[in-house]
Amino acid sequence: MIKTPGGDRLESVWEFRPQAGGLWREVSVRKIANRQLYTFILNVDDATYPKARPAFDALVDTAEFTPPNTGADLLAPEANRWVQREFKFAIDLPEGWKPVLAPTEVALLFANGPAQGIWSDNLLVLAQTHRKFDMSVVQRGLPDQLRREEPGCEVLSCTLSKRGGRDVLETVVRTQRGPFSMTVLEWRFRGNRFDYEVKYTVESKRFEALAPTLRKSLESFGEEKGVVTGVPHRST
Repeated sequence: MIKTPGGDRLESVWEFRPQAGGLWREVSVRKIANRQLYTFILNVDDATYPKARPAFDALVDTAEFTPPNTGADLLAPEANRWVQREFKFAIDLPEGWKPVLAPTEVALLFANGPAQGIWSDNLLVLAQTHRKFDMSVVQRGLPDQLRREEPGCEVLSCTLSKRGGRDVLETVVRTQRGPFSMTVLEWRFRGNRFDYEVKYTVESKRFEALAPTLRKSLESFGEEKGVVTGVPHRST
């Protein structure tokens, strides 16, 4: 870890010798900005390295990072309420949370909380156009569906209730992601425009303490006025 005026950065240097001969160096510099990890890589032969390295360092030192387009705008700072620009829904995120670039295009909104070591709790919003279905039937089949999709997961609860004037199917699932035990709190419900899945994924050891805040956030979900310009990418 190297401390610089522009912030901390992690640097690694590898040396390797190709079968054709010679020596090559690969320098990787990692920096975090706007909750994104950026990596700069220099890969040159030994003869070029002395001249290329200062230019590479200058590039890294002078790089400026602007916030990525997450598709969301801050609607009410006092409530940390964000509105999705294309699909016109809004949600109050927990304190310290912000939208970030989604890991997949099917996510209409992706946000994360403050880093907990190498992990950040996250929120994912999916949607599909309205379809005919019976929520009680979905409730009966969902636990087995989740176990098929992620063998080894533990379905802690799957309940149907009224939340904020709408029928909500809530599931709580514990699963293993690498070395981490994670708990997923998911709400499925029908809006005026789409059917939604909204899910929080947090470390299991902190779930019980966070659950009231997460459910309060889920209850704040609402569709805003305006013209929807986006189309969901897949069915839920």
